[in-house]
Amino acid sequence: MIEEEATRLEGRPLEDRMDFLRWLATGGDHERFLKLVPRDKALLMRELFPLYVEALAASGRWQDLKEAMSRTSIMPLNAAEKALLQARLARGLGEPVETVKGYFREACRHAGAMRDYRGLLRAAAFSEEAGFADVALEAYRSAAASSKDPAVMERLLQLQQQRGQDAESILLTVEDLLKAQPKSREQHAARSYLKLLLGREMEVCAFEARRSEAEGLLTANAAAFVRAFAAYRELDPERVRSLVAKVDAEALPTGQRAVLAGLLADCGETARAFAIAEKISPVLLMKEEAAFLKKAL
Repeated sequence: MIEEEATRLEGRPLEDRMDFLRWLATGGDHERFLKLVPRDKALLMRELFPLYVEALAASGRWQDLKEAMSRTSIMPLNAAEKALLQARLARGLGEPVETVKGYFREACRHAGAMRDYRGLLRAAAFSEEAGFADVALEAYRSAAASSKDPAVMERLLQLQQQRGQDAESILLTVEDLLKAQPKSREQHAARSYLKLLLGREMEVCAFEARRSEAEGLLTANAAAFVRAFAAYRELDPERVRSLVAKVDAEALPTGQRAVLAGLLADCGETARAFAIAEKISPVLLMKEEAAFLKKAL
């Protein structure tokens, strides 16, 4: 069908073929698009140029892209789009890492200044793909602040956890996520855990854990862990010992397993604590979690 449509439109002015060309470009058929679009025409048509340079970048034709950007008499790209294209080009041409990173950071900055939500997400995704997680993190943070999109906030939270961000920053993201997803089991558990990790609202966290378990917002395992952690903060070792016996370590996220290992060590269950702790890499943990892991090793 695509071949038939290309044949039917063959010989017609590019203006008459724009819907078909746009469809090819947005559908990811970049090679076919490039075969059908003369370079000289692409460099002169404002509507076609962004599609053309994106197709070159997506196809890895870096020298062609460099030439196109230097020869065109038009540049119908905003500052964020241009910086992002330059970042991808610099990366494709093997320019120094700091130069490439600078372009990605510039793209994120421009998109944020223009309140361009889609541009921020695009810059974040390409920055992350290029290995600049710190640049991506800032872009996702800006996008999450401007949109409150749960999917964006979840990606921000994942990156914060992967990058070992501090518990305070992660708690703020979790709080925002709960406003968007008030029934999220995972985020209810995370909020209680992070508050306890920061040493806040110990009595409240234990009460909320029982209530959330009754309302189906916490699993029995997550509730037992939160209550055990709260008991630890309240200096009640007997209750800690009773509650950690009910916790399945394998069902907990990595950071919480590290804390559980520390609680077990403090309760004298050194063998179980070490068995959990020896499988955890400290580089995956926040500093508060690493302190608990150290107790068990």
